[in-house]
Amino acid sequence: MFHRGARVLIGSEPPRGLTPNRVIYLVEEVRDVLADSSLGNFQDASDHLDSAVVYLTAALTEPATDQGALLARARIHLCGAIEPATYPA
Repeated sequence: MFHRGARVLIGSEPPRGLTPNRVIYLVEEVRDVLADSSLGNFQDASDHLDSAVVYLTAALTEPATDQGALLARARIHLCGAIEPATYPA
């Protein structure tokens, strides 16, 4: 779902076979595009993506953490961001 939404928001197809670091970069790229918008739902989506970046980064860089829980939280924020950003009210 995020992959399709990202394509719509950044105007290009994200590359296939993304590494974990490239996924984080893609989320940051979409976050920055949305943050520049004056639309409230895009700014809210940007906030969700910012939170997702935090959880994704922690899952990669903090080996003592529960990666599954961090990735689940990141997914919640990714879904929370893309739905309203791609289909504004």
